[in-house]
Amino acid sequence: MARANGRPGSAGWTPPVADQAAGLRALLAGVSGPGPSPPAAEEAAGTAPAGLARVMAITSGKGGVGKTSLAVNLALALQQMGTKVALVDADMGMANVDILMGLVPERHLGDLVEGRCTLDEAICAGPEGVVVLPGASGLWELASIRGEPLQRLLQEIRRLDRLVDLVLVDTGAGIGEQVLTMLRATPEAVLVVTPEPTSLTDAYGLVKVLARSGSLPRLHCVVNMHKSAHEATAAANRLRTVARRFLGIEITPLGSVPFDPVVSRAVLDQVPLLLRFPHSAAAGAVREIAGRLAQAPASQRSRSGGLSGTLRRMLRGWA
Repeated sequence: MARANGRPGSAGWTPPVADQAAGLRALLAGVSGPGPSPPAAEEAAGTAPAGLARVMAITSGKGGVGKTSLAVNLALALQQMGTKVALVDADMGMANVDILMGLVPERHLGDLVEGRCTLDEAICAGPEGVVVLPGASGLWELASIRGEPLQRLLQEIRRLDRLVDLVLVDTGAGIGEQVLTMLRATPEAVLVVTPEPTSLTDAYGLVKVLARSGSLPRLHCVVNMHKSAHEATAAANRLRTVARRFLGIEITPLGSVPFDPVVSRAVLDQVPLLLRFPHSAAAGAVREIAGRLAQAPASQRSRSGGLSGTLRRMLRGWA
């Protein structure tokens, strides 16, 4: 489990302590075994058992758009609303979810994938009870895992699927093969953009590459760091229009987050925005987006076998 950095003056943020870590282990110990894996046909149809978590990727066409900060604060907002959330850092190049949460992990996703630790040892007790699986190089090693080690990994992940309601996966940015493989296997994705033309162009490029592969998640978008409501609406409409016109793909807008200088201050303090500046305009906007995600009709909540099902589809993509 992780150690936490205590920071005097970080209002609202109580660092995870030993009893919280012990409580998380106890919860995992109480989760029943994974049981039989759902058939591939069920996974493909999105009819896997309802007890498995909903999985959603947070991604972007380029870096610097606030993707990871949004992922962290969405996780907190949803947890505060009563949704049990796990946040998985799958950004293999710039894994920093733990930094934004003030955590010091002792283990990470790579250790779990390569069998150096159990799920209990890899996860961290994050603020508000969010379950955090820190990232590091290692996810790509999945491509070479087969047989008993693979089954052991999937069983561990299946325990996480049964512990939470929603798994948010913070992917890398851009159109690298790791990002594309993850997105092709994930049922839903939130595409984070800013009003800048480069951000919108790169986001469209990401959607275009995914569309060519014939495997596309249900897409949502969030416009981040806008300077006015008009600017945010114009950016979202531009992305939606070109995707619909040239690719025949619908992108559902979830809302927008205004530019707010306190976001940078929260990052410097290594305290999530919703805890450091809970009454800020940006924090309020994140809560609104989280509310839309939480209130989505059941027909729009793709499940498809939880995170373990997502990993299985990734492996089929590599085969």
